[in-house]
Order: sequence, then C-alpha cells, then structure tokens
Amino acid sequence: MINSKAKKVSISFRTSEKIEQRMLQRIIGDGYGLKGKSKWICDAVENFLAMPSFWDLVDIASAQEDLRKNSNFTPTEALLKKIEDAIVIVRKHYPLLEGVQSNIIRASINQKLI
Repeated sequence: MINSKAKKVSISFRTSEKIEQRMLQRIIGDGYGLKGKSKWICDAVENFLAMPSFWDLVDIASAQEDLRKNSNFTPTEALLKKIEDAIVIVRKHYPLLEGVQSNIIRASINQKLI
C-alpha cells in the first residue's frame, strides 16, 4: 500500500520587525509554544476570514510600513483553499490592490494582536 501524503505548502509574507516580535511574544503567551507559529497564524487567518467585511481590513493592512521581515507559515489544505477564495473576494472589492495574499495574512495577524 502506498502512503500518499499531502504536499505541504509554505506561505511567505513580509511584515515589520515590530509586528513579528509582538506576534512571537503573543504565540508564547497564548500557549502555542515555540513551534506553534504556523498554528497560531492559521487560527488568526481562520478567525479573520470569518469576519463580516474582512476585505475592508485587508485594504487597511496594505498601508503597513517597514515590511523588512520575511516570515512564513504552513497552512492546512482547507485553509489554503479559504485563502484562495478570499483573494478572489478581495480582488472584487479592490481590483488594483497588490500583494493580496500577504495583506490577508498581515491583517489576520494584526486582528489577532488587537
């Protein structure tokens, strides 16, 4: 019998050093542990995409400055599909917005940090 594993995809995004530090502190503080970054971000994105009119906050996240820190996480297949669907929704509201996927991730993180 062949063991078929789903291919894991890592999503990269840019954020500020300040947000990255706050996020890491919050990950530990929320009990996710040192290796819980992907789970914490996945939870943040899930909660964010469940918000009514989430796309308006994606537009606001595009104004974040000082995006020097590269970061990444590994979403589940189901979350990856939700992100792809969310990109389409955001594009309908803001057709000229660039970096929609990264803006969704940043907006999700910002909302979870609030």
